[in-house]
Amino acid sequence: MDYLQFLNSDSIRDYLHEIKFIPNSEEKLFIVDNCLEITLEDKISALEKLKKEMGKKDTVRIHDFPRIYTFSATKFIDRLIKKYITLVENFKDDSGDCVYELKVSEEYQNRYYDEKFFYSYGDFLFYKNNLTETDQKSNTFRLKKIYLNSINNDACGGETFISAIYSGEFKLMDIKCSGFSDEKYKVSSDNLICCIPLPFKSGDIIVRKKNLFNRTASGSFCPLYTPCVFTKACPASYDDVKTMDASDLILYTWYRDNSTGLVKHDHFEHRYDFEFLKDKLSSKDKILYSVSSFLKKTIDEEPLVLTALYHQVNNRILEQMNEREDLLLNYIYSDNEKKVLLRQQYAKNKDMLKSFDASDDSIKIWLDDLRNPPSGYYHCHSVNEVIKKIRKCEQSHVIIEELNLDHDLGDFASDGGDTTKLLDFLVQRQTFYRITLHTANPVGRNKMQRIIDRYWHTFS
Repeated sequence: MDYLQFLNSDSIRDYLHEIKFIPNSEEKLFIVDNCLEITLEDKISALEKLKKEMGKKDTVRIHDFPRIYTFSATKFIDRLIKKYITLVENFKDDSGDCVYELKVSEEYQNRYYDEKFFYSYGDFLFYKNNLTETDQKSNTFRLKKIYLNSINNDACGGETFISAIYSGEFKLMDIKCSGFSDEKYKVSSDNLICCIPLPFKSGDIIVRKKNLFNRTASGSFCPLYTPCVFTKACPASYDDVKTMDASDLILYTWYRDNSTGLVKHDHFEHRYDFEFLKDKLSSKDKILYSVSSFLKKTIDEEPLVLTALYHQVNNRILEQMNEREDLLLNYIYSDNEKKVLLRQQYAKNKDMLKSFDASDDSIKIWLDDLRNPPSGYYHCHSVNEVIKKIRKCEQSHVIIEELNLDHDLGDFASDGGDTTKLLDFLVQRQTFYRITLHTANPVGRNKMQRIIDRYWHTFS
């Protein structure tokens, strides 16, 4: 089985396939257990298949600071599956002193609202069965079983609960617990040693993939789907994992805080669910193009500072930035005379700044083995050539406006197949760029149109 299919990020999955990365036992286990796109039932099924593929000699390393322990991989998977099954059973058993708290989140957001309470799991089922299709559409539901009697709490105290995440169709996506002292509830893939290569380089603009169910359902430093500029990852290599486990997976980025308008540098956890930004940045976020260009060393500091002034970055961010050793632009603000000079240069170059900041690079791709493209199109001759161009555009935040496609590619079909293979690639990674067909083959056109009608209108 190709376990990379369970990776949450299309960009990371494509990169690992490209470098022919082969995950080890603990990486396979981590990838499956942290997949945010499949139901809990499908996850358990995938874990069962993984267990069958592993031999008695396969092991996983568990980090329990300051020591690292080695366990049988099959026994660890058994414990993990048993934990999930036991949690589901306990979750539905409302015989104890408990209450169920239901919260709703629209379109996979990480903040929940519209609180409701039920005194039994049966009451919740009655409520669920009477919801209309409109009530369920585009929603995520978090049902939390709270134990009112705290005898199950561990020594640390706090609330004891089991929390389940449901899709809009009320399919169980994930379940977790807190406050239980029994060791069987504490087994977690977060303690695995894991360091999967990332395709991101300093200056790349990335964003968390949408349409994923957030396991933690909690806030984070960076809002869930905020574009950000990648600086580095931690751990960066296997040399770093001697003192880290999967719970320490961190990305360091620059992003614009929607509440204050300030550009901030911070870190947050990830589950290999970030990918290259494929859409245009909003007008408010366009300063990130400048940050990206600076980190990629495609511009020098002065134009970046001028662009920051153009966006009216205020003194609060400058003060924050001077508190860090590695901060962008901090050299420029230590001298008041230089500030005045830069503002004078800014006043003289407003038109240049507007043009520089626009960063609305876009492309139209023409796929045809024989016919030359109309004016304004980039010509590709094979499916693999288009795929390489798409990946390059996504990494360089160039907007793909249109894919104009032929079907029969003649001799170039040996490089990736006919154009239906390109559509399959786009469907698999859910990148539904605008498609125009110019093929003269009626059978091929109908075949491609059926794929477009099935997926593009549903998911785009």
